[in-house]
Amino acid sequence: MAKDRIEAQEKELKSQKEALAAHAATAHSNNPTSSNSKSNNNSGPDFVITKVLARTKIDKSSSVNPTTPLYSHTQTDPKEEEFHALFESSADIDPDDYPTPPLNKRYWLSFSSENQFTTYLSQNSRRGGGEPINVPKFCMGEDESEAVRREAADSLKFVTEEYRKYRVRSEVARKELEGRLRRGERREAEKTIAQENAAKQNAIDSPLIRQGLEKRVEKMKNELAEQELQWKEAYDSLLKENEMLKSKGAEATLASQWRQRYEQTVRENEQITTRLQMAEAAALGASRPGHNGAGTSKDVSSTNYAEKYQQLRDEYSMYRKEAKKILESYKQKGGGAIVSGPNANGVAYLKNVLAQYLATADPSVRDRMEPGIFMAMDLTEKEIAVIKAKKAAAKAAIGMMSPGGIGWFG
Repeated sequence: MAKDRIEAQEKELKSQKEALAAHAATAHSNNPTSSNSKSNNNSGPDFVITKVLARTKIDKSSSVNPTTPLYSHTQTDPKEEEFHALFESSADIDPDDYPTPPLNKRYWLSFSSENQFTTYLSQNSRRGGGEPINVPKFCMGEDESEAVRREAADSLKFVTEEYRKYRVRSEVARKELEGRLRRGERREAEKTIAQENAAKQNAIDSPLIRQGLEKRVEKMKNELAEQELQWKEAYDSLLKENEMLKSKGAEATLASQWRQRYEQTVRENEQITTRLQMAEAAALGASRPGHNGAGTSKDVSSTNYAEKYQQLRDEYSMYRKEAKKILESYKQKGGGAIVSGPNANGVAYLKNVLAQYLATADPSVRDRMEPGIFMAMDLTEKEIAVIKAKKAAAKAAIGMMSPGGIGWFG
């Protein structure tokens, strides 16, 4: 910061010197000691000093020693000093006369003494009790600026070195403190672990505590065994329930199929028995006296009926054996062979039952087949009740339309 300020002052001083050399002729012509220092030219407006921008003092003898501290050089003769000032002036005009006022002017002037500068300023400043002009302090000279710069550089170097030493000392102190903390934490942790191990060993060595621990361990083992047994029982019951649920649909379908086949076989058996009885009666009638050779054909037909009846019985017995084998294999496999395709069995059974239901006209047969159809279609109780209600309503309507029903012909 100080170095930048000094360099800026040096640049400003250099520019001031250049401006001073450029205005040397003007400075001598505008010497305030002469009576003609003020311009009486009426061709333009008069300019008055409004501000003193800078002042500088130059020692002609250059007696300042760069190694001498700031402002500590010996006082020189005032005659060997030269003063320079940078002024800013503005036109003292009436705004009505000049709609566009001229720009302010800046110029350097040199003085041989401080009194000469004061006199010039009082003569050329704004009159009429205007605002007083602030006179700045003298700018530092080149030698003084160099001395200040050198002193600032030395101070900066000293501070930088001290800061480096401080960082080194602080880093060493920090590492030492961290090492102490680590050693202290390790010792404290080892001490705590040793105390815990000693307390555990003392607790285990105590007979009462050891017995208490053994009892607790035994109790926990028993509880775990009981819990495991409960879990096993729950698992077995759940497994059985799942197997039962899986096989329920297949068993119901198989039972319906067996019921249907059994009823069909019974009906066929009854028909064959009836025909056989009729054949036997015909055969007995033919063997009596008074009958002709027509009985021979009846004997043949009765023999055929007997053979068909025996064939049906053999087929039914084989069918039962195959059904038993299927059931035994189903039980051995846990129901997987039939459960694997319950939908196919249900569809086949439903198709067969519906075909027979539509083919028969006997109401009693249809009534026996309807529960199987309801079960195969997996209808709910509510749906079955709705179907039965509609069926009853249809029967009632048919009865009313019949000749013997109520309401016939009005």
